[in-house]
Amino acid sequence: MKSEKSSAPEAGRSGADPWAPPDPGPDPDQPPRPPQDWHAEPPLPAAASGSNRFAIASLVTGLLCCVWPLALGFGITALIQLRRRGQRGKALAVAGVVLGGLGLCATVVGGVTALLLGGSVFGSVKVSALRTGQCFDRAPKLMTDRFLVVPCGQPHFGEVTGTTELFGDHFPGRDAVSTMAAKLCGTMTVSYAADPWGVPARLRRVHFAAGDQTAWDRDPHLAVCAFVDDSARMRGSLRFDSSTLTHDQNAYLDATRHLDWKSPTDSPGTDPAAWHDWAQQRVYGLTYALLELRARTWPGGTAPAMEDLERALQRELDSAKAVLAWPPTGAERDAKVADAQATPSLEDQAAVRQLLSLRTRPS
Repeated sequence: MKSEKSSAPEAGRSGADPWAPPDPGPDPDQPPRPPQDWHAEPPLPAAASGSNRFAIASLVTGLLCCVWPLALGFGITALIQLRRRGQRGKALAVAGVVLGGLGLCATVVGGVTALLLGGSVFGSVKVSALRTGQCFDRAPKLMTDRFLVVPCGQPHFGEVTGTTELFGDHFPGRDAVSTMAAKLCGTMTVSYAADPWGVPARLRRVHFAAGDQTAWDRDPHLAVCAFVDDSARMRGSLRFDSSTLTHDQNAYLDATRHLDWKSPTDSPGTDPAAWHDWAQQRVYGLTYALLELRARTWPGGTAPAMEDLERALQRELDSAKAVLAWPPTGAERDAKVADAQATPSLEDQAAVRQLLSLRTRPS
């Protein structure tokens, strides 16, 4: 009969198997191991599912007008969160940031342009704030009037051909200001639209200038020059100046710029003085054209057509000189006037213009 003491597991034996050999214990040659959970990393949270809401918002606001700050803000926030949360939407966030950046660039460029032009590119401005090349929607009456600057590609009332400062410390009077502005604007308008065949006959050349001492002092003696169309049917820009012309185009247009004179509305018998002045202008313009055309060596392909044009202009010059002689009888005089009004050189002008890549018919 065994005692209770002998039935208990001996020291050092496994509790699971009382008859197993004793545990040898730790290896004295190995350093003791720390407990298994020392310095253990905390468990990672489960990855968030779905797309990041800020990434979606960035793309949506980037596609909208004038909200590029939101697109940039949402996109940057989304990129920061995506690295932490493991969500989808990086492409959306990047697209939103790019669109926001484009909006920022457009805003900066528009602001710089507005500063260079001295005011808004489009929008409500005063007459005195107009700049060369701008188009506007209606006829101003005073320099302080406000009206809309519009894109020249849409129907508009007028187009600014230039602005100029009028000189003088004291207001010289309405008529003197108008005369001064008309002279300066005439030169600027010819330079702005160098090809008269590109300017429709229905357009008027106008200027806006100070009408009293108060306006003279307020708007730095400014005159604004423009083409206007009373029917508001202008579309597109009339700008065609020396900066866009070749040397041959510029020389031809300069030589022929005095050929387009409108004849008087009354008959020669009713207003002979007006017809005499018209004939003098024709003689001057034709003489100037022939001198300038003959003084220049034209490209080989243009030379034959230019010679035909010179002969046609010479015939017109002879007819204009005949009008100045004023034949003694009314019938003979009227016949000479009718001959001088004819412009057989138009076909020859069109031929030369085609070779020079200019308009081949008047607007």
